[in-house]
Amino acid sequence: MPGEKRFDDGPIFVVDDDAAVSRSIQRLLKAHGFDARTFDSAAEFRAVPDPNAGLCLVLDVDLKAESGLELSHQLSASGSLLPVIFISANATRHAQRSAVASGCLAYLTKPFSSRSLLQAIDRAITLRTKNSIGPAAQSEIRSLVEAAGPGIEPGSADDEKK
Repeated sequence: MPGEKRFDDGPIFVVDDDAAVSRSIQRLLKAHGFDARTFDSAAEFRAVPDPNAGLCLVLDVDLKAESGLELSHQLSASGSLLPVIFISANATRHAQRSAVASGCLAYLTKPFSSRSLLQAIDRAITLRTKNSIGPAAQSEIRSLVEAAGPGIEPGSADDEKK
C-alpha cells in the first residue's frame, strides 16, 4: 500500500543531475514505502560510506561531469554488488549495450512509467534478498537483462537517438 514502509534493509540510491527527475523519483519511491536518497553527481554518490548497504542504484547514464556508465564500472571494479538500474533521456544503442555489458538490471528510457521503475526495483530487491547478491545473483541479473533485450519500454525503441 502506498505510503507504508516496506523495507528496512537499506535505501534506494538515485543519481541524476536533473533535480526535477530526482525529486520525482524520490517522491514516487517514498509513496511506495522506500527510503530514497538522491545525489546530483557521481562524486556526491562516492561519498556514501557503504554503497552496498543500498537496495539498488537508479543511475542516469548522462551525468554532467562523469557518465553513469563510468560510475557503474568503478563500482563493479571495487567489488560492489549493488544492482544498477540505468535511466537515460538520450538512449543510444551504444549506451544500451554498454549498460547491459556492465551487468545492469534494467535500462529505462525517459520518460519511463512509474510501473517500469517499480518493477525493476522489485526485481533488484528480490535478487538482493533471495541471493544476497552474490555471484549466483549476478549471473541471474545478467540472464534477466539478456532475456529482456535492451530493457526498453514497449514503443520506445523507435525513440532512439542516432
